[in-house]
Amino acid sequence: RHARRRRRGRRRGGRGRAIPAVARINLAPVNSLGLQHPDAVELTERGVAEDRRFYVTDADGRLVGGVKYGPLARVRPEWDAPAGRLELRFPDGVVVAGEIELDEQVETDFFRIRVVSGRIVRGPFADALSDFVGARLRLVRVEDSDFATDVHPATLLSRASAERLVADR
Repeated sequence: RHARRRRRGRRRGGRGRAIPAVARINLAPVNSLGLQHPDAVELTERGVAEDRRFYVTDADGRLVGGVKYGPLARVRPEWDAPAGRLELRFPDGVVVAGEIELDEQVETDFFRIRVVSGRIVRGPFADALSDFVGARLRLVRVEDSDFATDVHPATLLSRASAERLVADR
């Protein structure tokens, strides 16, 4: 199925009920880095094909998340899958980009739920991320047969729930 953002206001269905509409689609080519907001995606049983195609580990191979390294969310990734090219845009304007070259295979524990297979990415990406947060990090590309979603392939969040979260802060 394809999900598309609606660009206009919500229409009313019969009997005055609002028809649900997708307000925004988020995906993260690199888990724990900034989000992209495409106009359309294909949602399958495994999620969106290029969502979380990469993930970040620490020097010991443990999955890195936003709780410990929150500033990573300010790095904006752009992944061009057909070209095999990744670009990382840092808040200070620095851009690190290039074609992906893969190194050794690794396995990473994802939330004690499953193990995700991937390959270490060579090149300047891990060094740039490491310098940005002040800790040694590695960038890993997920193997084609695996996926690197947090727990489920997709998450839906209603506007009402988002508004409630903001109000409860």
